[in-house]
Amino acid sequence: MGASRVLKIIIMFFDLDVPYPANDREGGTSASSSLGAAHNVAQSARKLGYHGIAYNVVMPLKTALNKPCDIKIIDTASSLVALTTHLKSSTPSQFHQLTRLTVIADESAINIHLTSNNQNLLSYDLISVIPTTEKMLSHACSNYECDIISLDMSVRMPFYLKPSTLNMAVQRGVFFEIGYGSAVRDTTARRNLIGNAANLIRATRGQNIIVSSNAACAMDLRAPYDVINLCTLFGLDGAAGKRAISAHPRAVVYHAATRRQTFKGFAAVEAGVALARNEEWVVGCLDVADGTQKRGQDADEEMEG
Repeated sequence: MGASRVLKIIIMFFDLDVPYPANDREGGTSASSSLGAAHNVAQSARKLGYHGIAYNVVMPLKTALNKPCDIKIIDTASSLVALTTHLKSSTPSQFHQLTRLTVIADESAINIHLTSNNQNLLSYDLISVIPTTEKMLSHACSNYECDIISLDMSVRMPFYLKPSTLNMAVQRGVFFEIGYGSAVRDTTARRNLIGNAANLIRATRGQNIIVSSNAACAMDLRAPYDVINLCTLFGLDGAAGKRAISAHPRAVVYHAATRRQTFKGFAAVEAGVALARNEEWVVGCLDVADGTQKRGQDADEEMEG
């Protein structure tokens, strides 16, 4: 008689947009108070059940190409754990911190290339783009070497979201981000968010969607299952909403790791290329990078074998 074995699939939630310095995207508050706000958001995310966050700094593309990452990962000793553990074996007590750069791509940047061979860009874990015009959206979907395309959902969209354009990004493994933070603070922003997010989901057929907080302060952050419920207002069912804050952010991290280890789509050929110790855990994203729509649809189920 063989003993039965139960494999518990641990669902892991991520918020890939914690502003850094928090509450200071336009340079109004002091660095110390902003860092304190980021600290509070990180602590709140962990308490609410998130397993990792990305500190996100926003700047124009021209500036980003000449400025290395200066984000300081917050060390809170017993509460935050460094990125040293394989993602598959992570437990709720472990908390991962990433660095993210979001570049603002306007018409002045049309001739500037966003490529992975820029050392300043490589100093960040994740790269995302905010296109300000339809032309720049098309450029980002087809050419930019990024992991996330982020659209301001709090205002009326200044251009139409064409499925053919967005599909170019989907085919390249790039994800689209819905940020809910501003909608927490403003009724008009909330109305715009629901309409814009629904349009994005229709245009992408629900593929490659992540949902992030863009939480300027801890009060803007919502618990994972509250975010999943919010996703139903956008047109995502419960399983798709769960993927938008779990499997899909993990796939974003794997996409970023692949981008950093390759150049223009050709795999690095060096034998024995190893990840840094603080990057080893991203290998666990392999199981969601290929076919995320088919996997992890019910990550808290148990499989018996």
